[in-house]
Amino acid sequence: MSVLKTIDIEPTTVCNLKCPFCFGPKVESVKGELSLETWKETIIRFKNWGVENVVISGGEPLLYKNIEELIKFIKHNDLSIVLSTHGRFRNKLLKIVEYCDWISLPIDGYKNDTAYTLRTDNVSNQEILKTAKLLKLKNPKIKIKIGTVATKVNIDEIENINSLLDENIGIFDTWKIYQYTPRRKYKENSDHLSIDDSMYEELVSKINALNKNKRIVYSSNESRKNAYLFIYYDGDVTLVNCGNDFGDDVIGNVKTFDNINLKKIVYNLKNNHTSNYKNTY
Repeated sequence: MSVLKTIDIEPTTVCNLKCPFCFGPKVESVKGELSLETWKETIIRFKNWGVENVVISGGEPLLYKNIEELIKFIKHNDLSIVLSTHGRFRNKLLKIVEYCDWISLPIDGYKNDTAYTLRTDNVSNQEILKTAKLLKLKNPKIKIKIGTVATKVNIDEIENINSLLDENIGIFDTWKIYQYTPRRKYKENSDHLSIDDSMYEELVSKINALNKNKRIVYSSNESRKNAYLFIYYDGDVTLVNCGNDFGDDVIGNVKTFDNINLKKIVYNLKNNHTSNYKNTY
């Protein structure tokens, strides 16, 4: 039986933010994006291979012109949907929340200056939490994940984020704290942002000691190696976070689906693939 239960898809590379820790695609253009029909065919083929969960990211996925129809199609095919978004398009989120199982929203700084620096706009944490609350009101079944990327810039504020979330229990379901991974779009920012394993482990210990009754998931770089199968905007089917440089291993393209090597995918994903999704969602 295939261990391939989850795929991550990036329908678009376009985003209106310039977050310095972004691991999204370097290209930022609608040129070369797959058609909606190709995405639908891809979803069905991977479902037939045993996939049960689809994580949608980008770029900012809500800027993909056919995102609403794509999400409805995925849900109508009885697949679980996680939408990872920066949360700035509240009205669009409220339109599609009934079709999603999880929505992931970011809080990356406690001080406004830090949050604005890391997300490159002036949307406050309170606005993100308000969005989460409105999503819960619109669809009481929706699960909300708050994501925080731990970097040199914000690591001293994550204890304060912990306290902020303690004050907002019920608005979200899981808090996931990622160790910053230097890859893809802004890898050149690594020296400014990277924290080593010992710094991350120390952070985990501090937050564990402070945690009251939140569900927290910790995501180290090591735990994310060979944990994902991504399908990029142009159809490339890619194993990501490979090797010490967290690189990509492109193993095919959905435009020529029959050439994709399922055995290679399964061999390389191994245990991190299953545990990463199950531990989070």
